[in-house]
Amino acid sequence: MASDAALKSKRALLADYAARLAKARAWALTDPAPYASAWSRLIGLPEAVPLRWFGRARYRTVPIDEAVIADEQRIIDLYVRAGLIPAARAPRAEAILDTGFSDALAVVR
Repeated sequence: MASDAALKSKRALLADYAARLAKARAWALTDPAPYASAWSRLIGLPEAVPLRWFGRARYRTVPIDEAVIADEQRIIDLYVRAGLIPAARAPRAEAILDTGFSDALAVVR
């Protein structure tokens, strides 16, 4: 998440962060125990808690493409239907997602 100003003035730094995050998440999927150990120290819970969550979540970074934008729009629409976001203030996914970091995320493929 970044402001429009940061996207303009700090794009290279944000791309570097995205690439580092993608590498870290890929590593965490292949070797979750040390990652869970670090998280457990940060959050103050036993290692078993983050280890189990990481094993179930299997989260990863992916380039933002049309499929991701469509998925995000479905989530926004669900929140609107549930009354969590007022319809008049609901964003369009394509207006708030930036596809320009795909190269940075491709480092781990």
